[in-house]
Amino acid sequence: MPSGGFDARAVGVAFREKSGQFSLCVENQSPYLNCVSTTAHEMTHIWQYLNWDDKHLKKTYYERIKEIFPDYDPALILYEGMAKWTEVQYLYSVNEQEKAAYTIHTTLNRDDEYGLGFLLYFKEYGFSKTTIPTNRTPFMDPSYPLHDIIGKA
Repeated sequence: MPSGGFDARAVGVAFREKSGQFSLCVENQSPYLNCVSTTAHEMTHIWQYLNWDDKHLKKTYYERIKEIFPDYDPALILYEGMAKWTEVQYLYSVNEQEKAAYTIHTTLNRDDEYGLGFLLYFKEYGFSKTTIPTNRTPFMDPSYPLHDIIGKA
């Protein structure tokens, strides 16, 4: 429901259908860069659904994340942080430096699971600011997307 203040809203969503298939929805007529970066974000969730073992991630990360961010949902921090990180890396890979920098700035100023999770991935992986990424990414080790917070090399 709209209010008199700022109302955040989802411009995209990825979900599993009852059939086991995945669907992706992105807001119609959103600006091009918002649409493609949101698509990268939501496609990351589909990759996570297909490649992550939730029980392993819970056992490995949730307690440590709760120590760092006690008032936040550790699952959202893991999932949304990586998806926001992917949005930015995608923008760099298509040479949208300004939009990438803007997204970094606005996301680091968020005090929610998106911003806090993004901070963890940003600290560990940074970004490759070229059209051909050369950095490590959280996609390389699906069992351990964040090595730094659990001390795994």
